[in-house]
Amino acid sequence: MFRLTLLLKPLKIFKKFAKDDPKAFSHNVSEVQNNLGNLYLFVGDLDKAELYLKKAIKKDPTNINAIYNLACLESLRNNHTKALELLGILVNLDEGIIEQVLDDERFDNIKELKEFKALTEN
Repeated sequence: MFRLTLLLKPLKIFKKFAKDDPKAFSHNVSEVQNNLGNLYLFVGDLDKAELYLKKAIKKDPTNINAIYNLACLESLRNNHTKALELLGILVNLDEGIIEQVLDDERFDNIKELKEFKALTEN
């Protein structure tokens, strides 16, 4: 199995570059953190996934991928309120995300909620 800790090396490299040139490299740090979070989500380590996804969002509050992945995580944890809150942020950033959300089985447990339907109706 691929060792997720191998991805910590690129993260350290981008953090060093971001320290020298935050405008150019902060986005890269956020994306690597999102990728780590997504991989931990995929293997079912929700605590580590949450850690990296929150770091990614803190670094870049408009990182749609990280917000999406964190919404998936919260849905998987049955934290409906937080998942819906994050989905609301996503829809405000990009209405085009709705189709992806509707197709994603990780949101199956909240798709029947009236709040979910209100967010995803056209």
